[in-house]
Amino acid sequence: MDSLKPTPLMLLVATAVATVLVYWHGLAGPFLFDDYPNLRHIPLWLDGKLGLYALLFERGGGAFGRPLSMATFALNAKLLGYTPFTFKLVNLAVHLLIGGIVFSLARRVLQLDAALRPWAAWLASTVAALWLLHPLHASTVLYAVQRMAQLSTLLVLSGLWLYLGLRQEIVRTSSRYATAGVFLGIPLLTVCGFLAKENGALLPLLCCVMELCMFPRAGRPRSIKGFLWAFGALPLVAGVAVFLSRPERFLAAYTGRDFDPYERVLSQGRALCDYISQLLLPNPSRMGIFTDDFAISKGWFDPPTTFLAFAALAIASIAAWRFRRYSPAVAFGWAFFLVAHSLEASIVPLELYYEHRNYLPSFGLLVAVVALLALLASRLARQGVRTNRIAKMAMAGMLVVFAISTHGRALVWRNSLTIATASLLSHPESINANSYVFLHAVTLRDAPAANRVVASLMASERPRNRALGHLYRAYAGCVVEGRADAQDLEAFATLSPPPVTIPESQPFYRLYNIIATNKCEGVTDRQIGSVIQRLADRSERTTGQAVAPLRYQSAAYFARAQAWTEAEDQAKRSMQPGTPVVYTVPLVQAYLATNRVELAQRTLQEAKMRVDWSNSAEADLMRRIEQQVQLLKGQPQSKPAQGSSIGAD
Repeated sequence: MDSLKPTPLMLLVATAVATVLVYWHGLAGPFLFDDYPNLRHIPLWLDGKLGLYALLFERGGGAFGRPLSMATFALNAKLLGYTPFTFKLVNLAVHLLIGGIVFSLARRVLQLDAALRPWAAWLASTVAALWLLHPLHASTVLYAVQRMAQLSTLLVLSGLWLYLGLRQEIVRTSSRYATAGVFLGIPLLTVCGFLAKENGALLPLLCCVMELCMFPRAGRPRSIKGFLWAFGALPLVAGVAVFLSRPERFLAAYTGRDFDPYERVLSQGRALCDYISQLLLPNPSRMGIFTDDFAISKGWFDPPTTFLAFAALAIASIAAWRFRRYSPAVAFGWAFFLVAHSLEASIVPLELYYEHRNYLPSFGLLVAVVALLALLASRLARQGVRTNRIAKMAMAGMLVVFAISTHGRALVWRNSLTIATASLLSHPESINANSYVFLHAVTLRDAPAANRVVASLMASERPRNRALGHLYRAYAGCVVEGRADAQDLEAFATLSPPPVTIPESQPFYRLYNIIATNKCEGVTDRQIGSVIQRLADRSERTTGQAVAPLRYQSAAYFARAQAWTEAEDQAKRSMQPGTPVVYTVPLVQAYLATNRVELAQRTLQEAKMRVDWSNSAEADLMRRIEQQVQLLKGQPQSKPAQGSSIGAD
């Protein structure tokens, strides 16, 4: 009979099985949104049209390509096929693997807490079960490209597990091998985590959190002090110094945001409090992939919850630190949550709010809350309250609720439209959600559905949404009815507040191709080019926004309208260092149309020096432009030699 007695391992295994079951239907969903720009080059690599180095280091996300994550995507596609199901299946497997590490790491942490040591295994299995089934993680597990967040989490938690094990060995035996393991293993896992996603760089800081919270200051080995300075404090100071030396380089992306660094940091206090509420009392009806409607904090009291959020976080932090003498696990969990959020909650020019940012930090918050509840239950038990049965029933009920909620989200994630529609219900002011539902309706020529989105946008209290409603009405008119009112474009140009954001510029790319095949009465290419030019001029003048993409769009419309003076002007102003090679096209067209063939050829030669010849689309585009130039010159077309400096990968 003893063999049937429940154990922490049984709970962990049962939770793993339940996790597979609740997520299974969601694996049938398609690739989504950010999957396309990050994964679309893998088929080129599979077909031998793109080199492995280019795929790993030049086609991924982030500033450095995230090559480790890209390598797993490539291997996934090579062994299991390039399908959404196989990518999401591997994501689920990684999620289960991390769940095992969550259990092992939480058990080690809780065993160091004298007040919780007797129940460490059960509490750790509770943390792991809650983490595995938490509905907030559905948008990470079922979003193929978020394997990047998964892998960095896997490596960071593995690094902490290694650090804690080696640190305990140093306490017991003063082993030089354990010390060497700390100095070699943690940096190695940090680099690997960083190559998966930039959050991996937080591993040394999280080791510092572990050291300060879980180990007494007295008797701390000199080698550990050296590690904390070498891999914790000094890199942090160096990073701040590098940022301060050239802040404009790091903050350039703010030119496409409708908030500045100060407003972003102010907004993060409210974001962190909202994350905490969703982790402790998850409400799937408020969850969603599109959260760009998160209100911007303009000041400490605008909205008033900005100050209240930071006050609450400060009070909780002080309380957790003072509580450290009674339960270091609680202090560790809370500090872990804050530090794990520190990179994406800083001045880095990212969107204000995303669910997947909690994938790593949630571990710390769950450890803190489970530890705190266990201490409360222990105190009540000493007063005669039968807490054991209450705790088991509460735990079982919460896991059932989590499983049902996560399964419900998995059902939504079977279809990209249901994801967007669900997000629109919970975030009606989200421009991204409105955009996706609108474009889907227009693609199906569903005028009533498109008009509902337009009406919703134009009834919004937000000026940007109202202005976008005018642009979408013109767009829908061109696609569905073949005609549009130029006054809608004028209204958009007049009402749209600077800076111009991505959802506002994207429709012009689509409209360019639509008008090329299906004429749109009521508007001309020249009118559209003029509208874009006005948007670029105003944003550049009032916000300093880098508007090269808008200049290129404007130049392309002017070129098709054969307004060569305007096309040349906008094309020249789009030519900035690092701009895509395609930006050269309108300028070359303008030179050729005005019989300045030599200038066209010179511009072409400069562009060829920047072409990635391993990128078949880019190479084909450049050859077509070169052919036009050579035909006008009456000379045979040239072709870059294989293995030359231009064609080298």
